Amino acid sequence: MAKSHTPGIRMPLLLTLAALLAALLALSALFPVTGDDWYRETVGQNLHTLSELAELLIEKYQTTNPRLLGNLLAYCAGSHAALRAVLRGGILFILILAAAKNINRLTPIPVLLTFTALLVLPQAMFAQVYPWAAGFFNYVPPVATTLLFFVLARPVFEKEPMRDAPSAALGAFLLGFSGQLFIEHNTLYALLASLVLLAWYILEQRRFSLVLFFHTAGCVLGTALLFLSPAYRAIGNEDNAYTMERGLQGFLNTARENLPDMLQSLIETSPVLYLSLAALCLFFFFSLRKKRWSDVLLAAVITAAALWYLAGQLLGGPVPTLKLRLLIALIWGFTLLLSCLLWVPEGLQRRRAVFFLLSAAAAAAPLAVVSPIGPRCLFLSYVLLLLTAGNLLQAALADVQRPARAATAAAAVLAAGVWVFYLQIYFPIHQAEMAREHSIAQAMARGETEITVVRYPNSAWLWEPESQKMGEQYFYETPHDITFVLVNAES
Repeated sequence: MAKSHTPGIRMPLLLTLAALLAALLALSALFPVTGDDWYRETVGQNLHTLSELAELLIEKYQTTNPRLLGNLLAYCAGSHAALRAVLRGGILFILILAAAKNINRLTPIPVLLTFTALLVLPQAMFAQVYPWAAGFFNYVPPVATTLLFFVLARPVFEKEPMRDAPSAALGAFLLGFSGQLFIEHNTLYALLASLVLLAWYILEQRRFSLVLFFHTAGCVLGTALLFLSPAYRAIGNEDNAYTMERGLQGFLNTARENLPDMLQSLIETSPVLYLSLAALCLFFFFSLRKKRWSDVLLAAVITAAALWYLAGQLLGGPVPTLKLRLLIALIWGFTLLLSCLLWVPEGLQRRRAVFFLLSAAAAAAPLAVVSPIGPRCLFLSYVLLLLTAGNLLQAALADVQRPARAATAAAAVLAAGVWVFYLQIYFPIHQAEMAREHSIAQAMARGETEITVVRYPNSAWLWEPESQKMGEQYFYETPHDITFVLVNAES
């Protein structure tokens, strides 16, 4: 009987996973080529052997860009549009599963809600992380590898012994090593998180774990490989895209420039985060049988901070000073941490929520001292805050009885609604891209050196949608020997 019953239990999950993967692949196929992707498209299409690819990766590692796996994926994706869509959809699918496993078991409702949450990003962050291939292949895969490791490290959060199978240790090493060869601040966070979990386990369990150790070893080796690149010696030079001022005063100057963007990208324009986190913390406050005056004060501060952010988005007005914005953010984060520690019942979800909340700040910290940065740089911290909210939600619903079919249907409708929202944004963009390629091909057949192209619709959802960088792909003899004149669709 057990064998015949198992497929019935798994079938809804399998159907859900198949539908979500198909939805992600379809959406990924609609994303156009923009910004630096024009260059990577040309490079990818002109790489014909593995040796050519290896030579290019080594050259970039030694000169300008040491992110070996990020470059590998970006160049491979540039070789064919279908491969780019499959890689992007597949990696995002893995990220969703890993995030769901860090909240709950893999059942349809958590998977659907995680799918929705990871798509509902702030507009600027979404544009720089998902449609832009260069951003996607450097920022999304390392988040996926980190979350997959947290799945392996679940016993640490459960205060249980690790299951140190050789295959798990090897998998942990590969996750640790490969995840370090992408964007730098993700590399630093993964190394820190691995060290913290290893030390936490040893101190609490009074035993050693091969899985945790092998992950840390992989992180150390990967971090060393990344930062030993000669390319980092050029940081701060005039011809390098990245700068870092030396000394304490230099760090402070960079922090003053970066903090406004960091606060805006991570908190101030993210109502999904600050409202859900505030609501969940207040749920636990109202669940307290006995409320002390300190609990009431803490709840009032959490509410006030959320309302302050909401009013700033809805009403606009003068931008507050950086000191005030930073103070509000620190108070907001500290009160959320206190509410998790004081109000949420002890258990797996509370330990995870506290860990992910602190992790979000740790992952963002290095961004204060390097320029330039953008909303894409806060993607890891944003995902960690989503995991904080997800674990708080799981803790809140632990004793709540809910109709399984009704809840699954509601989660499915929500996920479908979000997918359709992005579909109506990116399908017109895809149509415009097809028409643009056709018009450029016709103009080049006539030998024109100045070609008029129509701007993309919904361009706010794209990163660098209109630029002369398309001259990297469309040219006669040398890149940029064609001038592109951009016009609106009405012209």
